[in-house]
Amino acid sequence: MEEKFKCLVEWMQVIAYSTKSVSFGQDEYEFSDEAVQRLKTKIAEVITRSREETSKMEDIQGLLATKDRQIFYLKKMISRLVQGLRRSNEAEQDTSKESENSEAQKRLHYLESQLEEARMQLAQFEKGSSHPTLESSALHESFRQSLADLLNRSGWICVDSEEGILGVVSRVLITLSSKTEACSSLQSRLTEMKAKLSDFERKIADDDYRIEHLEDENSKLCAQLSRSSHKSVEFSPCTVDLEGCNAKLIQFLHELQDQLSIDPVLFSQMGITDQRELVLENISKLTAPSPAKSDCDLAPRLHKRIQRLQDELMSRDLQLKSHNQKVAKLEEQLAAARKGETEANEKQAFAEQRIARYRKTEAEATKLKKEISQLKTQVKENSEFQMHLEEKLERIVELEGTVKNLEEIRHRQASKIGELIAARDAEQAATSRKLLQQEESQRIRFTNELHETNQLLEQLSKEAHELRNFRSVVGRLLGMRVDQLAAPNKEIIHGVERLLKEAGGNCQSRSTAFSARSVSPRKALHSSSARIGFTHAFSDSEPLPEGKDSPMQHSEMGQSRSSSRIGPTQVSNSSASSPSGHQQPSPRDTRRY
Repeated sequence: MEEKFKCLVEWMQVIAYSTKSVSFGQDEYEFSDEAVQRLKTKIAEVITRSREETSKMEDIQGLLATKDRQIFYLKKMISRLVQGLRRSNEAEQDTSKESENSEAQKRLHYLESQLEEARMQLAQFEKGSSHPTLESSALHESFRQSLADLLNRSGWICVDSEEGILGVVSRVLITLSSKTEACSSLQSRLTEMKAKLSDFERKIADDDYRIEHLEDENSKLCAQLSRSSHKSVEFSPCTVDLEGCNAKLIQFLHELQDQLSIDPVLFSQMGITDQRELVLENISKLTAPSPAKSDCDLAPRLHKRIQRLQDELMSRDLQLKSHNQKVAKLEEQLAAARKGETEANEKQAFAEQRIARYRKTEAEATKLKKEISQLKTQVKENSEFQMHLEEKLERIVELEGTVKNLEEIRHRQASKIGELIAARDAEQAATSRKLLQQEESQRIRFTNELHETNQLLEQLSKEAHELRNFRSVVGRLLGMRVDQLAAPNKEIIHGVERLLKEAGGNCQSRSTAFSARSVSPRKALHSSSARIGFTHAFSDSEPLPEGKDSPMQHSEMGQSRSSSRIGPTQVSNSSASSPSGHQQPSPRDTRRY
């Protein structure tokens, strides 16, 4: 991630803290699908814009890298130009023409001024291009670290890398979408529960009205029952008398059945009326007039008595029927009262069940109210997050303006660099033409010198080979192994000195004869030093180097040419005069003997 992602810090903070448990507000907010969709679209736009800004920053970094490479190439070309100027300055110092020297000096000053201007412009460009890059990289690092710390503090495990932060952001967005879906489902459930709660409250009000109506009816039935029980208490003596008479009648009938010898099983299965008729029939049979008695004595009395008993029995039956009717009515009233009481009990139990269900629904309603308060708090936080998001969008717009300014600066710097490159190309073309001319003249001169130097090197290689052969021969004559000596030249010289000392006067006379033919000491010393330098430079273990275009080799070649002009006679004379002049003969001088 780049510096432009800093606009999402507070947005991610709001999202991260919205997934945690928070306190609940009191204000109402409609968390609709449209608001969630708008929020999602804004988040998608911000992420898309951030990715576009990331691609732009990557392009800017690529352009800066190319500019750095161009700057490095320019520096390299400038260093080459400086070296070419130095070479041209050195080449112009060797010339003897004052006009060309003055013109070259003017050209050199002009090129140096152009070089200083190019360096200053490059320094300004580096300063202008590196400052936003360093600032953006520092902001990017701090933003990425702060975002990772924020996500870690919020409970989201995040690594300090772009992939980890993007993964956590995607997970947070998925959690937010699931929470918005849960909020919408809870909102729908809340509306449904509100409707159910209103219906339930209406039903409870209806049940309360019905309970009051049933309680009134129950009180009325209780009053009727109390009045009916009072009436039953009033009729209880009559009922008891009737029941006693009925029992006496039944007992009298059973006594008559015993007296008349009627089957008891059959008599018990009959009703009271049948029993009475059976008894009367048997009595009528028994009381039938016999031939011995007259009907005038017994029949009227029995008929009267039976009539009287029948009348009494009929009156008692009528009373019993009336009492039975009253008892049936009272039993019906009592059954209706008991039925009303059972209905009242059932209604009371149903009302208690409704009250329990109402309490349960009320508990669910309180729970839903808590959830609603939670959703209100989340909606409030989402509104705050939306405000922060708008602020961050403004910040993104400001950053886009900054990026545009940086782009304009980059274009201006690119145009300046193009102008510098064009000026540098023109100067380079002019300098290259001049350098080509100078190099062509130097190449011709160096070719001639190289040819002479190659001839001299061939001659010197031959002389060096002869010198090595001579050194080995002298070493064998002196009894030395030249290949095993650390400093063979010094050892051979010491051996020759010892031989010269032993030879005595003969060697002295010979040296006198040779000294008459020697040249001046200055020329002899110059030639011997030059030859000693070449002899020590080319030892047995080191091969003879080829001709190369280096200033040191040119100087050595010049010295060798100056030393090669001295003839062999002068070298031999200088070497011959060395014992008398207290100078050691060089190994190269000995080859002339």
